[in-house]
Amino acid sequence: APVVVPYPDGVVAHSGRLTLQLAVYIDENGHVRRTEPVGERLEAAFERAANDAFLQARFRPGERQGQAVKTRLLIELAFEALPADAARGMRLSAAGGLPAPTETHTLAR
Repeated sequence: APVVVPYPDGVVAHSGRLTLQLAVYIDENGHVRRTEPVGERLEAAFERAANDAFLQARFRPGERQGQAVKTRLLIELAFEALPADAARGMRLSAAGGLPAPTETHTLAR
């Protein structure tokens, strides 16, 4: 299932697009153990929303010689405020040479 990161509550909608690169650390069992922002930082509310969403996610762990191994993924999240009469949402895309998901998630408030 896709990881859905809601546009943070209480944050004034920004015009344009805000991006956050997030390192996601996954254990051998596919559990996210921690995340950390990489590079340019956003308001804390955006980073908390991303962290909370990814800590609840499950992934297939990386493999090396047929064995599950700890994995670090670099993911780029793009938060986009939609027009006032639509829901606010975001688009996810992967960075760092990973295949880029193309799903767009629109979130109702």
